Amino acid sequence: MNLIHYHLKVFSFSAIAMAAYETLKEPLFLTLSSWESRAINILVVSTGVMLASFLLVKKNKIKLSATSVFSQQQPLFSTTQNKQLWLAATVFDTLESAVIITDQDNQIIAFNSAFTKINDEPEDQVLGQKPKIISSGRYTAEFYQEFWNTLTNTGRWDGEIWHRHKDGEIFALWFAMKRVYDEFGHFSHHIGVFSDLDQHSASFERIQHLMYYDILTDLPNQTLFMDRFQKAIANAKREENRVGVLCLKLDKFEHITKEFGFDIADQILKEVSNRLRELIQRKSDTVSVSRMGGDEFVVLLAVIEQEQNAVMVAENIRDLLYNAFEIQGHTVHLSVSIGIAVFPEHGNNESLLLANANNALEEARYNTGGNRVKLYQKW
Repeated sequence: MNLIHYHLKVFSFSAIAMAAYETLKEPLFLTLSSWESRAINILVVSTGVMLASFLLVKKNKIKLSATSVFSQQQPLFSTTQNKQLWLAATVFDTLESAVIITDQDNQIIAFNSAFTKINDEPEDQVLGQKPKIISSGRYTAEFYQEFWNTLTNTGRWDGEIWHRHKDGEIFALWFAMKRVYDEFGHFSHHIGVFSDLDQHSASFERIQHLMYYDILTDLPNQTLFMDRFQKAIANAKREENRVGVLCLKLDKFEHITKEFGFDIADQILKEVSNRLRELIQRKSDTVSVSRMGGDEFVVLLAVIEQEQNAVMVAENIRDLLYNAFEIQGHTVHLSVSIGIAVFPEHGNNESLLLANANNALEEARYNTGGNRVKLYQKW
């Protein structure tokens, strides 16, 4: 087995990918210009560690970049492999997050361009040196001892750190380091990732928002709806109130998508959401609308006095959405079917109420031809 194949085997792609994933998986390491950045980070760091391993054996400590990896007189890999690794190394070198790879002695053997901006040292003074990224003067010997103990015992360390530029300026970074092991379970490398804390805060807030809001319409999603629904039921049981849930589905929306295309269909869904949002805001703070996915929405009436209150809101929604939509020069007509269930008459928990509201919705769609409001009825 030749040297290249051996080291590609030792640092198998899957193993390194998992190590990189563990290092980069915290929400603060996602740059949300694209969700694909997570996959890119895993791919690039994985390939970077494999290359670094090979080059370390060859006694070539390098700044990992497309130029340095593929400027050899003799190709290290086949043409196809060169192209793939060149692309990976290029992306690695252009990542916004700073990445370093160190050997067992904690000496830097590879890093990307973002690291030089944070480290503020010439490239030729970085390779073979130990990282000074947490040498701000603010840390005691006990901190470093705890850092290394945690890294050694758990395999990773992450947290906020302070870094000092050569000009004396001190600023905050988020830093994560992960220990990497070879296929025999022996410690081989560290992967370190650094990012600007302000960028992390914005990314974290964006992630939190995406966890609870629909990406297309910015309405609350199913997760947030269920949380609000559970709280509304719990409150209704204490206060002896009623809760209404309205399940909405646009009639024959698949035909609109087929006729006008996905772009216009998305614009229609946005406009539907805007109309629902405006209507709900005029009602009260106990009324909310969520998108469950596709052309399905749900309205939660957290406090109502009687079933007829829910029916009136549903009729208002039906009339509102029946008005034509003007989208990119097209006039589009819609109708909506709505099923209603009310606590406690139609169920004493969220699952049963939602199921019964959907049963009423299906009856409104198929038994009456759509564009109807149907209150659940026990048979």
